[in-house]
Amino acid sequence: MNSEEIQSGDAPVFIVKGYKELQTIGVTLEKMMEVAAHEIDAESLIIESH
Repeated sequence: MNSEEIQSGDAPVFIVKGYKELQTIGVTLEKMMEVAAHEIDAESLIIESH
């Protein structure tokens, strides 16, 4: 996905270089913010607050 094509509206967007980094960011955000990370596909996660 081209980073120039990403539009976030009011939500923050984290651009990473690969799947491993995506998973690392997801797990880190889950722990820091007490949220759930859901994998949409191999290139996308949604962070959900409970």
